[in-house]
Amino acid sequence: MTNDLSPVSIDAIIPQGSDVYELLTIYIDEAQTIPLDLNGFTATYQVRKTFDSATPVLDLSTDNGTIILGATDTGTSIIQTDLTNGVIAIKYAAATTSAILFKGDTLECVRSLELTDATLVTRRVLDGALTFTREADR
Repeated sequence: MTNDLSPVSIDAIIPQGSDVYELLTIYIDEAQTIPLDLNGFTATYQVRKTFDSATPVLDLSTDNGTIILGATDTGTSIIQTDLTNGVIAIKYAAATTSAILFKGDTLECVRSLELTDATLVTRRVLDGALTFTREADR
């Protein structure tokens, strides 16, 4: 994995009870012109109420099918098409986010996404705040 890969901090808002994909492109250069070739990588993504929380609110990964590497948005679905495009899709499933319990209208969390290459070198590529907004439907 390149040493130029630095984590980006991006905040996001996810509506509870909706199927949502978050797509991001990982670049290996500062000018953001060369996408990371994702061949041989796996990804893990955790959302926690605080950095010190023992249990994650969400625990997503390429292993459990909730992260797609080399993703493309076809307009009707997100599919894996090209591992050299650097695009990662994180799936927030309606059933999963509906099961998150919280008081008030929002739940503010912290998050991080890590990539592990074929040599088992792991790097954090995304962090930031993630806010869930409560759904009214029951």
